[in-house]
Amino acid sequence: MFQHFEYGYHCKHKKASAFCVYRGLKWSASTTVVVGEQLVRFLLIALVVCFKLSLADEASLLTNPLDSLGTRVGSIRSAENEIFLNTFIWTEGKISRMMVRELAAALKKGIKVKLVLDALMLHQTSPGAREQISYLRELGAEVRVYNGFNWRNWANVIRPWKLAERAHDKIQLVDGKEIITGGRNLWDTAYELGEDKSTDIELLVRGEKSGKEVSDYAEKFWEVSHPWWALKSLSPEDFERIDKQFTGPDKELEVLYGSRGFKRGLTPELVDVGDEIRFLWDRRATKEKGPNHIEHLREWFSQFKPNSEVKFASPWFILSPEMKKAFTPLIEKSIRVQTILNSVENAEFFESFIAFMEHSWPYLVANDNMEAVLWEGKRRFHFKVMTDGDESYVGTYNFGFQSDRRNSETGFIIRSKEIAKQIEDKLNIYSLKATDLQSLDTEALNCASAMSKIKANFY
Repeated sequence: MFQHFEYGYHCKHKKASAFCVYRGLKWSASTTVVVGEQLVRFLLIALVVCFKLSLADEASLLTNPLDSLGTRVGSIRSAENEIFLNTFIWTEGKISRMMVRELAAALKKGIKVKLVLDALMLHQTSPGAREQISYLRELGAEVRVYNGFNWRNWANVIRPWKLAERAHDKIQLVDGKEIITGGRNLWDTAYELGEDKSTDIELLVRGEKSGKEVSDYAEKFWEVSHPWWALKSLSPEDFERIDKQFTGPDKELEVLYGSRGFKRGLTPELVDVGDEIRFLWDRRATKEKGPNHIEHLREWFSQFKPNSEVKFASPWFILSPEMKKAFTPLIEKSIRVQTILNSVENAEFFESFIAFMEHSWPYLVANDNMEAVLWEGKRRFHFKVMTDGDESYVGTYNFGFQSDRRNSETGFIIRSKEIAKQIEDKLNIYSLKATDLQSLDTEALNCASAMSKIKANFY
């Protein structure tokens, strides 16, 4: 029988030559020290791993409109400190009513809300939409516009082309760590609820790394924006009327709140992407020197492997000289580029299709490794995505002059085979109802060129 039955950590109370017995094993004091060192090392490694996992970003591709709506609302409801919201279009409808309802509830809980809207689009929106924004401001939301006319940019009077610079980015940032960005504006069309429907894609990102990058952008973008002088204050009677509207029952919204897709979106499935994700934004928009979207994409394109395959879709595809330079490495490396574009029936503006036929059609036809098809479905698509099967881009950037030179755009390049597969599957579905661009005859090209010349002469 053993003389001692004691735990190893009691050995320090024995002489160095003494033995402690634990479950029939003899442990010397020196052995206990070695085991203790290994245990400490293991705990330190585990602590570092857990810390890195806690900083790892997660992402989810939002393709279904109701899933996206549920995710957006769920993010707002989870806010504890601050909500930053930037959108290009805000129009009166079911979506704007739901957003006002949710943001108003957040404000009444003491959550800080910042809204940045495009000045030109806000001037063009309906009085009802402006009334919604005024109501949020009365509740305590801070509201600013981008590139509106005020003392900061008075010089635009003598350089009117600067007024074409628009805040086309769309960002929802909650508590500096949860981001939603993509093609969807805050109107019914983007969520397939209005008469004029369009399909879209967004990306949900959660994590410290991306949260910090987007927070830096949001802070700088807020600083270059300014209060909107044309936003009127509400009278006490109007405020009371609107407050009842957004706190009382709304049968149309109850249908959306109760839908299966909306509920599914409240708890989205996330993919662990670690630190293999990069946020893109235009330094031009924040009056800084540095890369804009086109430079970021050009760098990304240069990293594609020779003889690989790239798929992308964009509602606008009007190749600027900068974009042609960006595509040059793809052509030189014999990379097959498959492009999906809206047909003339689905084009957002007829003028955009004319410009595409003049600036992009000859370029695509001249390069054998660039294939393009025109989506002929009932609903036009509005998403801007690109993938090589490993890395993917999801954002607000349209492939055209306006995005290259004037707009403020946002997006993510993300390394995830799972998300790349989801994008490829989506694009493959659209390819099934598409017409080969090569099938367009010269008559169509001549017509587009003639229309473009008429337009140029008219303006």
